[in-house]
Amino acid sequence: METGSVPAELQGSLETMLELALQTKAIRNRHGPDAERALTDLFFRTGRGTAQRQAARDVTRALEALVGQSIEKIAVTAAPGRHVVTINTDRAHLSLSVDRGGVRVDRVEVGG
Repeated sequence: METGSVPAELQGSLETMLELALQTKAIRNRHGPDAERALTDLFFRTGRGTAQRQAARDVTRALEALVGQSIEKIAVTAAPGRHVVTINTDRAHLSLSVDRGGVRVDRVEVGG
């Protein structure tokens, strides 16, 4: 830890601990918003945090592509361990998965 890095074999444990502490608001409740912000920043420097942030960017980009289109249908369906959000427009079909790990683009179809 003196070098500011976490050994590879401990990174998964660190990610899990940070997620749990942040999701339950334990850090905020015990140590305040500055501590929560610091641990959130740390989480987003981990592999899992980086992947979640990129997935959020991908979803945002996919949703932004729908601007100006007429929405024909929006539906949410349940699947084991996740929900699927489908959005059909006059020019595209978008499918998003939402689970404990975040949200991600499953499928994008344009035209037709």
